[in-house]
Amino acid sequence: MRPISARVSAVPAEIWFAGMLGILVVAFSILFGLPFIMPGRDTTAFVGIHYFVPLIAILIWYACCALCGQRDRLGRLTIALLSYGIVMWFHFTLKLWAHLINPRLYDALLWSIDGYFRPVVDVCMAIHNVLAAYLPDLGSLYLLGFIAMFFISFCLHAVASPGAFRKLLLAAILFQGLGG
Repeated sequence: MRPISARVSAVPAEIWFAGMLGILVVAFSILFGLPFIMPGRDTTAFVGIHYFVPLIAILIWYACCALCGQRDRLGRLTIALLSYGIVMWFHFTLKLWAHLINPRLYDALLWSIDGYFRPVVDVCMAIHNVLAAYLPDLGSLYLLGFIAMFFISFCLHAVASPGAFRKLLLAAILFQGLGG
């Protein structure tokens, strides 16, 4: 029988991080009496994308890996993608709870930073308004572009540099988990 330390170190980092973030989310839920909301059509509508889009992207991704001779990596890919999905759920759960966990609506430092960069924000909003006149669904285009950036990067690394792919996915999991 292997020692416990060997069994613990054999668990992928993706699962460890998703599990630790899960413990944090459950603790916040218990401490503040906050409900868990399962993702669904109604709860994903506010972000402007149907939850089937990522699922279809994952199926395309699996097909690319299988066709490019990466079949042996599909098990590891499945673990990583499930962990990523769980982290994303926790990420959005924490973001939805943020105002309940910290109801303070004013922060002097953040307000001063906002004021300092107000001219930049004004220019960006002006550009946005001009583009919105020609591209009425600009918000959805931004979100789809953001998702496409991750998807294309993941696909390229999964096929072209599988060694770097895991680092990329771990970085994305940490980024999303800590961002929540």
